[in-house]
Amino acid sequence: MPGSMTCIIWPHRAGAYAGFRMYQKILVALDGHPAALAALGPAQALAESFGADLRLVSVEWPRSPRGKEWTLTQTAYMDKKKAELKSYLDAWSAKLRQQGCRVGTCVLPLGSTPERLLQEVENWGADLLVLCSHGREGLSRWMMGSVAEEMNRRAPCSVMIVPSPRRLAKRKSGRALSAVLAPVDPLMGAALL
Repeated sequence: MPGSMTCIIWPHRAGAYAGFRMYQKILVALDGHPAALAALGPAQALAESFGADLRLVSVEWPRSPRGKEWTLTQTAYMDKKKAELKSYLDAWSAKLRQQGCRVGTCVLPLGSTPERLLQEVENWGADLLVLCSHGREGLSRWMMGSVAEEMNRRAPCSVMIVPSPRRLAKRKSGRALSAVLAPVDPLMGAALL
């Protein structure tokens, strides 16, 4: 259900749910910003735990031309930017493959980032969407909005929002989580996180 809280069933002992795959398809949204890469670690850990497939995606968006890019036609410029995004995604997918992950990539067409991500979640059948919050506050958040917040409200699958490294640095502990409330079902031998 859109906007619902993500619950992960995590067995407390090996083999508690042999063959159980809560997440089979994990979509990871990356936008080329260094902070977005914080989403890769948790996504990889979940993919390894559940034997899930990963798909790294990025939405095309027009960036201001630099240097000689001003001489390119609009089509040539957009093709160049699309090739750069594909190269960026391919480089990260190659690193994940070297570590044993099953991973694919997709550059989504130019458009509204939330709308394109929602379409890809539906088209690919993702069970989980993982993305990083850039931690914008105040005027910049009001003007630019929050893709992570909108995805949490609207996505038809579970959503994991990873805090930005900048926001983690502000925390005293420096850890992503400082406390976890974990109700336990002793009959199932698992904690519901």
